[in-house]
Amino acid sequence: MKTVLSAIGGAFVRFGFSLLCLWLRILYRPRLQFEGEHGKELLRGPAVVISNHKTHIDGGLLPLALGRRHIVTFVARDWYEKKQFRHFFRHLPYMPMDRKEMDTAWLEQGLSALDRGKAVLIFPEGRTEKEGVLNPFHPGFALLARRANVPVVPVALPTAYRKFRRNIIKVGEPFAVSTEKGQRASLVCRAAAADAENRIRHLTGEPLPATAQTPVMISK
Repeated sequence: MKTVLSAIGGAFVRFGFSLLCLWLRILYRPRLQFEGEHGKELLRGPAVVISNHKTHIDGGLLPLALGRRHIVTFVARDWYEKKQFRHFFRHLPYMPMDRKEMDTAWLEQGLSALDRGKAVLIFPEGRTEKEGVLNPFHPGFALLARRANVPVVPVALPTAYRKFRRNIIKVGEPFAVSTEKGQRASLVCRAAAADAENRIRHLTGEPLPATAQTPVMISK
């Protein structure tokens, strides 16, 4: 009986989510703009997609723009487990990630999704931006991409969403996270996080830090 009720509840959740996506499409009219030749094809296969994090609607709007039936999105566990959201998330392509504890369950879930041919969306800032200022990137996405041997696709959301007007979402050139012999994986992942942060800044047009170099686009 519980299984039947869960299936019915899941069907209602998915139907409601479809209506929400339709409303988001009408309200914000998202459109992808590809900065290179390789991003579009990689969004249809296993890849780690990263983006800046402007507001809480990003987790619904961005998968919608990228192809929501193919994207699995990580959500902070404290949001995923909220009473008013947990039933919603568990019937949709979202996975929890613990931002506060040294929990590696998210990594296994991400690897499993990639193994099934999905693209995994992560917001490396770990929280929404304040006053439009990009937060430092955490290296978890790089660890996942390295373990799965899949490319990272950087995506930049608009500086501010405009209702009932076209909102351009920029997709940059993918890059690889690989470790050469003798390199420490932790250092490589931290370097990849800093590089990815600069790539997102480059896509948004935000000035790079004085010590940063313009990112070099590495296709895979």
